[in-house]
Formats: sequence, structure tokens, C-alpha cells
Amino acid sequence: MHPLMVQLPLGSWMSASVLDFVPGQQRAARTLVGVGLVAALPAAAAGWTDWAELRRRQMRVGLVHAASNAVGVALYGVSFAARARGRFARGRMWGLAGLAAVSVGGAVGGHMAFRQASGANHAEHVPELLGTDWHRLGDLTDFPVGAPCAAIWVMSR
Repeated sequence: MHPLMVQLPLGSWMSASVLDFVPGQQRAARTLVGVGLVAALPAAAAGWTDWAELRRRQMRVGLVHAASNAVGVALYGVSFAARARGRFARGRMWGLAGLAAVSVGGAVGGHMAFRQASGANHAEHVPELLGTDWHRLGDLTDFPVGAPCAAIWVMSR
């Protein structure tokens, strides 16, 4: 659920950044920053649930992902507070810093999903699962020509 749930805060914050450069849209931008902050909470909870099922190497990268996003959420909190006090220029700057932080977090999350095969796709090539050695599958005569066959493969370490 985490990849789906992050779409609302990210979309809200990106839209707020666009509205920051449209005259007279300060209230709408502040609303979108607030929506993003509220939506970030369940997205983070879903992320921690996913994190608990990762392998050790993925967990380390997941902590970097979470830390970057936590910094981004904190920066957006400061942005919202500045906007609520009428300091829109300051709120914009904090918002852009928050967008930069969550963008880094998103890039790290993409690395986890697509390079380290965390999440829903467990079919990706992950070297630490198999290792780099050659593995014996059987004699050539065990495999019929032109026909698929099933075999039980046991990985030993």
C-alpha cells in the first residue's frame, strides 16, 4: 500500500509548489501543504509496515529513505506554519526545501523497489539471495531435449 499512499502527499506538495508561483493562490497552496502533511502520516505507517518485512541490506536503505522523508515532512510543517502566519515567501522557501528532501527520499525508495527488489516484485535479480558461484543443476542427460521439465532445487550456503 505504501507506493500507492505516497501519491497523495507528493501530489499535494508538487501542486502547492506550482500554485506558489501563481499570483493570488497562497491560500490554495497552504491548503495543499496541509493535505500533504495529513496524508503523509498513513503513508509513513504503511512504509514502516513494509520496512519490517525487508532483508537487512534493504532495511538500511529503508532507514535512509525514511529519514529523508521525515526531514521533508518536518520542512513542510515549518512551511505550513509560516504560511499560516502570513509569511508566504518564507513558506514557499521551506516548501521547496521540503520538496527537495522528499524527492531524494523518493529516489532512494525507487532504488529500493527497482534495484533491491523490495515490495511487491520479488522476481527481480537480487544477488545476495543466490550468490555469485556456479550452481549444479544436474547432468545434461537429466534434461530432455525440446520439453520443459520440473526439478526441485535446494540452495545451500
